[in-house]
Amino acid sequence: MSISQAGLGLAGVVSRVLALALEAAGPVAGEDLREGPTLVVIGATGIVGLGGDLGSVAERVRADLPRSEVLIVSDAVTAAVGALDGHPGAMVAAGTGSVGLGTDMATSWRVVDGWGHLLGDLGGGAWIGRQAMRAVVEAVDGRRMDPVRLREALTAELGEVDSWAAQLYTSDERAGILARAARPVAQLALEGDDLSAAICREAGRELARTLCAAAFPGASRRVTWTGGVVSEGGVTAQALRAEVLRRLPGAEVTRAVGDPLDGAFCLAERIGPRALQSLQERRLGAWFPMPTAAPEPRGLDSVSL
Repeated sequence: MSISQAGLGLAGVVSRVLALALEAAGPVAGEDLREGPTLVVIGATGIVGLGGDLGSVAERVRADLPRSEVLIVSDAVTAAVGALDGHPGAMVAAGTGSVGLGTDMATSWRVVDGWGHLLGDLGGGAWIGRQAMRAVVEAVDGRRMDPVRLREALTAELGEVDSWAAQLYTSDERAGILARAARPVAQLALEGDDLSAAICREAGRELARTLCAAAFPGASRRVTWTGGVVSEGGVTAQALRAEVLRRLPGAEVTRAVGDPLDGAFCLAERIGPRALQSLQERRLGAWFPMPTAAPEPRGLDSVSL
């Protein structure tokens, strides 16, 4: 979930999603969850480096689930745990942005990139879209040959070129606008458009750099990737695989097993005290145990958002 969604802030988004989850669970299961004890795992975009009062998020959860323990982690963590099925290794996730994470699933968690579309997120959807849009505006200015197919595809997606600056600079969702441009780029690359293919190959190489930087000595050589930008068979994924094998000849390249929701469930079921401590030390998560006034839990149900 994104902190910026619907302008609610993270606590507001969590409250809304939790209400929907309890409604979907039905009256009997919902009442069981309310009576607890319950472990709630939240994977959220933007909690690393942005700060914020995560305690207020836990309070929102406990307004509905008073006997709950709450674990809030970066969505990079839930993505990695899901993709690796809870096993040690390294992952790069590439959607609108991009982030790499290497872990032994215990005390070591190495995050690479995830700096956002202004500072990083190299190879992600917003990065691809920006490269493509920049090529088109350079052609408009007469600084390069006109990439006709790419220009036609981007104007069909985003409107005329002279509207792009206003779209980007007046919006709080710039990364999303840039990422919209990545979709036609990926399709044109598959169809053999030279410029689009070059952009996608460079994106794959950037993602490989991120993934290889996340894979640290002493951890598993298992590596994988996830996200819409690196869909199987695409030019970006092909370039990513080739560059990873060039940089890490002994890497065990595997398909992503699960998604971030699977990662949240895996954390709920398996996470231990050492992993909790290390996530907090790395500012990748925050743990809010059950209030001391509550009775000791006999077992934990889980709700993963």
